[in-house]
Amino acid sequence: MSVTNAASPMSSATHSSRWVTISILCFIFFFVAVVISHLIRTDRNLTTHFLSEYVVGPNGFVMTSALTALGVGLLAMTGGLWRNGAATTYTRIGLVLLGMAGSAMLVVVSFPTNLQYTPVTQSALIHDGAALIFFCSVIAAIALISFGFQSHGLWQKYYRSEAILALLALVAFLVFFTIYPLQMGTEPLVPMLANVIEIWQRVLFLCIWLWLLVTALRLQDLMHKVN
Repeated sequence: MSVTNAASPMSSATHSSRWVTISILCFIFFFVAVVISHLIRTDRNLTTHFLSEYVVGPNGFVMTSALTALGVGLLAMTGGLWRNGAATTYTRIGLVLLGMAGSAMLVVVSFPTNLQYTPVTQSALIHDGAALIFFCSVIAAIALISFGFQSHGLWQKYYRSEAILALLALVAFLVFFTIYPLQMGTEPLVPMLANVIEIWQRVLFLCIWLWLLVTALRLQDLMHKVN
């Protein structure tokens, strides 16, 4: 009986470690693939095209693989943190939202968007709806999980830095969705923002990615210390 009881936690820890490793690899792949996509897509410009527009056209599979890796990484990280970080109600709610964000990103990939200023397709409408769910879910998840770390014994020493990274992501999110409607349409309220919004989307993704990678690496380190 004691052997069985000892083996169960060990098996659980092994599975958690695998989820965390998968998430780290996915987040690193995402970053590398996004950089490569920007280098090889000479028909796209970071000041006039959103990331999802790199999916459309030649070599679009590179950005497709990047966004797929991000979605899978979010789901894998949810599994890893659920076993090793879900100590409070805030964290548990945050992890549900993190899993929702991962699922939404996979929907984003499954329904490609159309290029700006072209006729909107049904696929693009689904894409935009899923993208909105992704951003709202992942930002709320980051905020709740970081706040929950304050009451978790293993994560308390990282709480302050986690909160700072979460705040950066939240600010980037608020700025993005504040300026987005101001530059929409053929006659935007603030035309100059049309050359800023695409760049700011990358800033938002970078802030989200940074929190995800740092948290996943810390989770892996904590698991090694505990085990």
